[in-house]
Amino acid sequence: FAAAGTQTATLAASTGADSVVTMTLLLNSTYLLHDTMVVCRDTLPLTWRDTLIADCPLPTTDYSLHRFSAAGCDSITTLNLTLHPVYLFSDTVALCEDDLPFSWRETEVAVVPPNHSLALVWSASSTEGCDSSYTLQLAVNPTTYSSRYDTVVENSLPYTFLHHTYTTDTVADTLMLTNVAGCDSVLTYSLFVHRNMTVADSLALCDNELPYVWNGVIFAAAGTQTATLVASTGADSVVTMTLLLNPTYRQNDTAEICQDALPYTWRDTLIAEQQPSTTTHSLHRSTAAGCDSIHALRLTVDSVYHTLVPVVSCQPFTWIDSVTYSEPVVVSVTLASEAGCDSVVTLQLQTPLPAETHLVDTFCAGAVYHFAGRGLTDGGLFVDSLHTEEGCDSLVYLHLTQLPLPTPTIVAEIDCGEGLYRIHAEVDVPWFEWTTTGGVWSDDWGDPQAVDLAFNPSQYRELLLVADYGESPQCPDTAHMDLYPVVTPEAVMHLSPLMTTPDNNVIEMVSESRHASIHRWYVDEVFWDEGIATSYRVPIESDSTTVMLVASGEVCSDTAVAVVPMHKVALFAPSVFTPSQGIEENRYFRIVTREVEEMEIHIYNRNGLLVFHSTDLDFRWDGTNLGGKPCPQAAYVYHLHYRDKANPGQWHTYDGTVTLLR
Repeated sequence: FAAAGTQTATLAASTGADSVVTMTLLLNSTYLLHDTMVVCRDTLPLTWRDTLIADCPLPTTDYSLHRFSAAGCDSITTLNLTLHPVYLFSDTVALCEDDLPFSWRETEVAVVPPNHSLALVWSASSTEGCDSSYTLQLAVNPTTYSSRYDTVVENSLPYTFLHHTYTTDTVADTLMLTNVAGCDSVLTYSLFVHRNMTVADSLALCDNELPYVWNGVIFAAAGTQTATLVASTGADSVVTMTLLLNPTYRQNDTAEICQDALPYTWRDTLIAEQQPSTTTHSLHRSTAAGCDSIHALRLTVDSVYHTLVPVVSCQPFTWIDSVTYSEPVVVSVTLASEAGCDSVVTLQLQTPLPAETHLVDTFCAGAVYHFAGRGLTDGGLFVDSLHTEEGCDSLVYLHLTQLPLPTPTIVAEIDCGEGLYRIHAEVDVPWFEWTTTGGVWSDDWGDPQAVDLAFNPSQYRELLLVADYGESPQCPDTAHMDLYPVVTPEAVMHLSPLMTTPDNNVIEMVSESRHASIHRWYVDEVFWDEGIATSYRVPIESDSTTVMLVASGEVCSDTAVAVVPMHKVALFAPSVFTPSQGIEENRYFRIVTREVEEMEIHIYNRNGLLVFHSTDLDFRWDGTNLGGKPCPQAAYVYHLHYRDKANPGQWHTYDGTVTLLR
């Protein structure tokens, strides 16, 4: 079509017959409009034909609006927009407070508070009739007032501040300055002067405190010296120091005494103890001026001797006092030393009767006990006669007991459930102790003196049980036992399949046990086979099969049990049926089931449309759709949802295809 009009076309219908179609084309008009606007820029934003123009960066700009007519055709409106400028001028003037009043563009400002600003506005119109605005920002800076005072020392005079010279204290001097804004600044200035001082002082010391340092000045003797210091105000302070000296004293004494004259009093001081020797004692006192006064005593203490002479004699004994003694006695004689001090000698005489010594001892059976040059192999009472150094008789009685050897026994068993040894000690003596080769004992094994132990060594150990009559070795005997780490088997089996069916009823059994050397299989509590792997055919009539694996090590065993159920559910579905021909059984599609409790079936064509649905276990599909019309020859997909009698709470799915032939 190049214009409105009528034309005819011949088409082919879905049935294959011709279809003649006549088309009449009608044309609707389109529209084009143009607007012009001239405005000042401060009229923005503006509205044009229901459209908001918020901003226009150019002086002249074209805008277009696209709309549709009632017939749905384009309608275009164009706007030519011209904007005249609006002028804004601004300026800033800063004045001092004393420059007021101020005139600007026919406006006079008389008063403005200091540190404040004032905005003056003057408006006019441009040649295009648009507003022009002139703004002046007027700021007034104040005259400032301040005060200051300085402090100096007397040596700093004359003192100059801001070109003004001061020779003495000054209070409230007025200075006219200019501040940073260029306006007047009035400063009130005061000056304070710290004067120099002269001070005299004196100090009394003991003569043993020389040399003495005072403010950096050294005194080696009494006298007067001067130092110039700086006071806290910074001014000079001249100090004159006069040093006076007080004397110290020392006096020496000498004394000699016997040791039994202690304690000894010297110059109101008590000397309570001193070993025989010469020692210097000192007394420190202070004079009225507080200086040291030292008194020294060189004291010599001579020994007083006390000597004990023990004597054992079986015969009469004559002592240094010329007396003969035949009975036990203690007698003292006092003599004089070279220093004139007493010396006491004491005799302690013993005249013993024949001595008797009783010895009690034990020895182990099978050993030889040596006494008085004899070898004894049995217990009993034995006597030996001796002579002391003093020639006196001495009888020794030996009470000897023979001890039977201990017979320790270790009783041990392996606790397979706990994976450890349970060990018991059987001993016939009062003392025993557990140990190992090398003496290494772990606290985890228990108390080494406990009757019962329960532990599992991490590596080979030789366990020792030592028994004796006491902790000190007498007749020790030892029992031995070799301990290896207890390794308990862990029975693990792999079964395939985990559920049998009448068509797949052979169970493959494989042992994956750890730490096991023997693998025995039991089926329904009856021994079946021995070895790592075996198989078993389940009778079809059986509902389930119990498989047990016994995994054994050297001592311990472990068991794993599993139940393999027999799944007897069966589904029989044909792959082809012929609704329009053939025998009666082939004219319907049905699924024969066994042990199925409930089911639901959906059948779909190749386009995914549902053509049949049923929840009847004995359904029959005759090849018609849900509307009762015959379905064409094709392959159809069915989806079966069912639950069996053995597991009524669990639903299963089954999918398949069936071909419909006509």
